[in-house]
Amino acid sequence: MSMSELARHERVSMPSMSKLIASMTDQGLVERVRDEADGRRVVVSMTEEGRDTLIEAASSGTAGIRNFLQELKEDDILVLARAAELMRGLPTT
Repeated sequence: MSMSELARHERVSMPSMSKLIASMTDQGLVERVRDEADGRRVVVSMTEEGRDTLIEAASSGTAGIRNFLQELKEDDILVLARAAELMRGLPTT
């Protein structure tokens, strides 16, 4: 995905995305490659280390949410379920 596509998708400015991608590149999580068809375009892709880190973070986050939800009372779970329904109906643009 290009830098501009990433910035648009995450709803951040190009300078913010550039700074984030530079940091992630330094950490070995992503790599930047010039597009062969359009040398002005930079494509960002995840490295193997980046994929492993993402999988680990997702697993950890899922376990944390599961633990949090197990502690809630039934009424609170119903409120969260209703809030999720309302949020799904919000515009995404």
